[in-house]
Amino acid sequence: MSFQAEVLNVFIASPSDVAVERDEVEQAVYQWNRRYSENLNIILLPKRWEKDTFPAHHGEDPQQIINEQLINNCDILVGIFWTKMGTPTLKHKSGTLEEIQIFIDQNKDVMVYFVQKDVPRDNKNYEDMARVDEFKEKYGNSGLYSDYDKDKVINHLYQVVLKRVKQEKNVHDSNVTKPSTTAVFNESRLEKLIRTKVLFDEEILLLAYSRETGHRDFVGFNDPEGMYTKLKKWSKLSPSQVTSIAKKYKRAIDNLVERELLFKDSDYPYKTIKNHKLHLDTLDDLRSLSPVTIDVINDIMKNYK
Repeated sequence: MSFQAEVLNVFIASPSDVAVERDEVEQAVYQWNRRYSENLNIILLPKRWEKDTFPAHHGEDPQQIINEQLINNCDILVGIFWTKMGTPTLKHKSGTLEEIQIFIDQNKDVMVYFVQKDVPRDNKNYEDMARVDEFKEKYGNSGLYSDYDKDKVINHLYQVVLKRVKQEKNVHDSNVTKPSTTAVFNESRLEKLIRTKVLFDEEILLLAYSRETGHRDFVGFNDPEGMYTKLKKWSKLSPSQVTSIAKKYKRAIDNLVERELLFKDSDYPYKTIKNHKLHLDTLDDLRSLSPVTIDVINDIMKNYK
């Protein structure tokens, strides 16, 4: 079914050593559209200089042509660095840096990532790597960056677009000028634990149960009205999945307590039953999870055995 949508151009900026990551970011933009475009009425279009410029000969240098044809017409920049800084231009140490600076000067959203993977043994770009480290330190003094991860890019794009939607609504409602923006990545500790799957699957499923039901009590699995009964009533899990959780329930509870997501509830009215309770702020964090993290939970729920 068709729908009306605002189109935002996402420019992928990087030196030449991250070709794989550039392709991943382009695919991440398409994944973003499949998940969120219809709900937010916004479509993101990935833009790359090698695909979206046309032959021309004017201006001071090729970078100026790229700026005029692409940079000035894009809304969000995703910058990626690894071992190279890029080719110098007449104005900056590299074309990528010039593109980032233009976005900053125009108060557009900038998302900068640094790839954390092993450098080949035959790499001799020591000076270039030092320049990347220097830029990373300088950029960190005035903005926020993140380690590169394709799923993070999707999540951060959602945050940036949602922020933009809210700002435009505020401008429309109260005629307040939209402030300058730089992408801010407020990923909660709980969100990171779930998204990176530091938690075991059964731990995540127990948290998902609390998130959807609002129940914070975790009593013994086989106690009267215990977790076995509660999870079966929840109906989001099959009987075999509930049985699998039962085998690892004690470990899951102990781990959640150790991570201070649950606490031992000494005020539980039935003294003969041991109860652990979800912290209220943890429940708040669960209810504020991003759609990307919710997708992770849904995938676990679907495939858990």
